[in-house]
Amino acid sequence: MYITIRKLAGSAAFATLLVFGTLGAAQAVDGIRVQSNTCAWENFSWEDLTPAEQRVWARLGWNARLWDSDDDAAPASADKDWSELSNAEHTAAWQLGYTQWSWDRDCP
Repeated sequence: MYITIRKLAGSAAFATLLVFGTLGAAQAVDGIRVQSNTCAWENFSWEDLTPAEQRVWARLGWNARLWDSDDDAAPASADKDWSELSNAEHTAAWQLGYTQWSWDRDCP
């Protein structure tokens, strides 16, 4: 088992603990599944997300209507580069397993 502690730059009060099992399998940390590939979040419907995951995605501006929409509607955070995210948005993104690289890339 690998344990990685990541500290949000500029925030001494916050550290996120990510636990990776064998072969990068997703494990729940505080009710949030850690995805070895953050593009996997796109495979879930809003109802598939745990209540903890819904709360974190909500901090990024998502809700059931936006998440499950077939159009291109998205919250403002979805159009931001990593460097443009607020501290609260960075914290939420870290909790969901994102890094600068995975946030800024486009999923296939």
